[in-house]
Amino acid sequence: MLRNKLFFLVVSIALLSGVWSIFWFVRSNITENTVQSFLDEGNSDWEFDYSDISIRGFPNRTDLRIHDLRITNRYNATDFILGDLNILSLVYNWNDFIVVFAPLQSVVIGGVEYIVDSDYPRSSLSLNNRSGIPLNSFITEIKQTSVTTSEETNLNLDSGLFAIKPDETNPDTFLVHLNLNDIALSNTRTQFALEPFNFVVNGEVLISGSDSSQCISVEEVKLSSLNFDFDDFGLHLKGELKNEFGLPNGSLTINLKGEKKKFFELLSTTGQLPQSVIDLISRLPIDSYEIQIVDGKLNFLNLFSIKVLDSFPEFC
Repeated sequence: MLRNKLFFLVVSIALLSGVWSIFWFVRSNITENTVQSFLDEGNSDWEFDYSDISIRGFPNRTDLRIHDLRITNRYNATDFILGDLNILSLVYNWNDFIVVFAPLQSVVIGGVEYIVDSDYPRSSLSLNNRSGIPLNSFITEIKQTSVTTSEETNLNLDSGLFAIKPDETNPDTFLVHLNLNDIALSNTRTQFALEPFNFVVNGEVLISGSDSSQCISVEEVKLSSLNFDFDDFGLHLKGELKNEFGLPNGSLTINLKGEKKKFFELLSTTGQLPQSVIDLISRLPIDSYEIQIVDGKLNFLNLFSIKVLDSFPEFC
């Protein structure tokens, strides 16, 4: 009797192991084919290039690695060289992923090359099976990161977090949070340098084009807070921007706290404001300023105008 039970147990374990092995190989094969088809087909705007795709993680994970991934925009000088990209998920969970990037990456935008070196570049992605934009949440973390450009600009930060998730009351509106800590910015050629500061953004983004066959475009941005915090002064903004006729329009309110002169000295260093104007307005007893965005241009007290955006971005 004992021998029969033991035999039954061994056979059951063997059958379960066989079934699970088949399930894992089928699941991993579907994942690999889906990713490979997406990369090979690309779309009208973006082209994907890679050397190989491999998958492992048996028995409980599907760890997919895309080797030497390169993403290129066909119509402008934008090129992402991401190296090896790892997409990790549990074999029985089709909606939650962890994406691990290579520590060293290269990006070329508008002819300027950006070299990104990070100790902890990873993201978590959670999807849903409902209609509309199938996103539950997206979180990216970085630590001890440096960005160096071909124009000799250097950026270093201690840590950063970007998170986005749908608003529970409106699935087309997404809540956005960005937090960058201890940012140091400098340019070797011009000897320009900023003291370390923190950068925090909280807001809502209204997105349209939820059909998977269309591009996803940003229609409206509501800033509940956008803060630059230095040791001796802070720059805080809030407002709304709407996408009308391809150009962002709306208004922002800027609030300066601490030594306002520091902010205007920053504008002078970057060439946005002459020193004579700085000497005048830095002495004014005003700590709140209205900024208007009209036809894609930002007007600050009618003193100068900066081109902001030609349009909000589209993601195809």
